Amino acid sequence: MAHYLYTNFSSEMNYMRVQKILNFSNHASVRKFTGYLEQSYLLYEIKRFDYSLKKQHVSGKKIYVVDNAIRNAVSFTFSADRGRLLENLIYLEFRRAGRDVYFYREKGECDFIIPMAGASTLCVQVTQALTRNNRERELAGLQEALEKIPDGRGLIITENQYEEITLPSGSKVHVIPAWRWLLERE
Repeated sequence: MAHYLYTNFSSEMNYMRVQKILNFSNHASVRKFTGYLEQSYLLYEIKRFDYSLKKQHVSGKKIYVVDNAIRNAVSFTFSADRGRLLENLIYLEFRRAGRDVYFYREKGECDFIIPMAGASTLCVQVTQALTRNNRERELAGLQEALEKIPDGRGLIITENQYEEITLPSGSKVHVIPAWRWLLERE
């Protein structure tokens, strides 16, 4: 199960789906073993953002790994997964800073929702690069999250791009390289 979760990190997972894939007797066992891996500091599980605590607990979760190098050593992969590794790195930095971290998913997805005490909620997309192929999807997920969260601020973290984007709603989104964000983060 750890091999499966490490291979599919940063993706949304559902206990029942993992139960079927790995042929567990029930989804409660998957939940229990995921908890053991989290208690052992091998991975982290984050909840979907919702104003309802009940919906947070019953919705799918996303898995992040404690260390990108360990993930690369034990997972099954055909590519470098640079975008997913970057997303994992950003998650780990939010965690080190003691932030509560959620993800947003309805029609679109926003990688991270970070409630900020005394400030606007941070809505963050992480992508290796903002390209013609993914720009619309990344912005749509971010815009949807910003519409759901009235005090939200938008941020896109990439490997090496700067840009300021104005969404149709009028919200401004800053695109910043990961190295800059890591040096200057809040």
